[in-house]
Amino acid sequence: TATASQTTFTTSATYSSGKIEVYANGVKMRNGTDVTVTSGTSVVFATGLTVGTAYWIDIGQYAVTGGTASFTNIRCTAFEM
Repeated sequence: TATASQTTFTTSATYSSGKIEVYANGVKMRNGTDVTVTSGTSVVFATGLTVGTAYWIDIGQYAVTGGTASFTNIRCTAFEM
């Protein structure tokens, strides 16, 4: 359960920078302005979210096998705070 003004959230999957999208209340957050996502499992919002803010995280994983690229989208469960 998130707390009021919480800024840091941990994803269930490891991500790479540039392969993650973060949304709050349906609005895409900008890396470096609204949220910090570098790589790993932590997502850090610039400003603490208020209770009741819905957020979700999309993590895209790319794989290349035998010259064929494939994309798997891992969507973390939406959370209500």
